[in-house]
Amino acid sequence: MGAIRTRGGNGLRLFDRRAQRYWSSGTYGIQMATDTETERRLLESGVSALKRAGYRVERPTSGALPDAVGVRDGDGEGGTDSHVGVEPLPTADADPTFILSRLSNDASNGRVTLFVVEDDAGARACADVLESPPLVRDEDEWGRRTFYDGPGRVALDGGRFALHRSDDPNLRWTEEGTDDEKRLVLRDGSRDGRSDGDDEVVAVLPNVDALRAPDARTFRYSYAREADKRLRVRTADGREAGAYSGFAAMRRDAYVPVPMPLVPEHVFEGAESARREWAILVAGEGSDADGRERSDADGRARTPRLLGPAADAVR
Repeated sequence: MGAIRTRGGNGLRLFDRRAQRYWSSGTYGIQMATDTETERRLLESGVSALKRAGYRVERPTSGALPDAVGVRDGDGEGGTDSHVGVEPLPTADADPTFILSRLSNDASNGRVTLFVVEDDAGARACADVLESPPLVRDEDEWGRRTFYDGPGRVALDGGRFALHRSDDPNLRWTEEGTDDEKRLVLRDGSRDGRSDGDDEVVAVLPNVDALRAPDARTFRYSYAREADKRLRVRTADGREAGAYSGFAAMRRDAYVPVPMPLVPEHVFEGAESARREWAILVAGEGSDADGRERSDADGRARTPRLLGPAADAVR
């Protein structure tokens, strides 16, 4: 995973798996720097596709923007400019957190997102997050959703963070109840993704909006780095249950931070059109290792495959 650049600034904390550290960022607004050969090749494939479609391509140097943005003057609705952000997505990095963060940032800033993937496997992985069902892990016939886990932690009222104790945690945030009263339930249970009678109910919130600052008593355990710089675990009634030098030591004692779920109406707040403002370019079908167009035996350039609701904007 490449280095993370922050976009925005409302203080959500995100995790860089390569650097093994947390970063502050905006509303799920992160982008990996294009720092590998695969990412650079995918970037150049996206740039070539935009140029073929009549876009001029800008190369921003700000970490708040994609590494390449296509602009087509006066070609948008009402005569406004069209903007497309090029987002390289190696198959190994097709993670819901990064896919949704890129889509959110582009949509919030008036850009269509062009995900550029290596092959069919990458296209399927990306499309699964974006449309099967849209932006969530699962949704039943009553509209009750199971969410992807984000990299952030659940911050509690009072400055502490939610914690769960389990030797083999498999945490899932799901909606339960009726249309009018969908409560948000955190369960720890079966690894096939289905709820059953053996699942442990870890916490229950009245709705997804209650994630913004839950009462500390909602969870059995919480943690914070206190005045002595040690991570101290406390029970819901405030009793100390453990003190640790760091997260690794806390995890060895089976305490795991509770992940913040990726709730679409929070991730895409103010950018509801994001569901239809993306396309996927399968770069491997039309470019070589340097992002240059491949040609068939008769000399005609191969056309990379485009998928998604905004594919026509890039043709």
